[in-house]
Amino acid sequence: MDIQKKYDTATWERIGRLPYMVAIGMEGAGRSGLSGSAQERHATVLSILSAREAFSGNPLIEALLPEGEDPQCELEVMRRHDAVLDFLDQSGIQSSQALWDQIESCATGVLQDLSGHEAGDTAEEFARWLLRIASDVSVAAKEGDFLGLGGARISAEEKSGYDRLERVLQPYLP
Repeated sequence: MDIQKKYDTATWERIGRLPYMVAIGMEGAGRSGLSGSAQERHATVLSILSAREAFSGNPLIEALLPEGEDPQCELEVMRRHDAVLDFLDQSGIQSSQALWDQIESCATGVLQDLSGHEAGDTAEEFARWLLRIASDVSVAAKEGDFLGLGGARISAEEKSGYDRLERVLQPYLP
């Protein structure tokens, strides 16, 4: 059975949006400047696509990843990222706090849905993937530096977002 058919359209869309929401939450958590923002966006693309190897055999994650050659997949990840940004804008998300509230709510609902529909390690691996995305994006650029001087690898806001996500996902992790 096609994994997508286990879920209604709205649920499947929430599942597909969540990895990008996590990345966007981490991208917006600190002030990394133009170069840092580009590094974080690139980290988002790489982190999402690295799930091919890291979670190979997970039917859910495989169904969520774009198919094709890397250049096309990278463009598709960026397109999906931008579509989620548009979704968040249309949803009236105007602050980091509102974004993290949305991420937390979405993650809670998605993981409950996955736990009810998926066997084995599928939901656990999805939760670990979300944490991996958050980690990869948070360390991609220094926050608060000036021309590469000073700053922190992980800002207090990024740490707070990661900790919040980890608390929500904890029931689904070993």
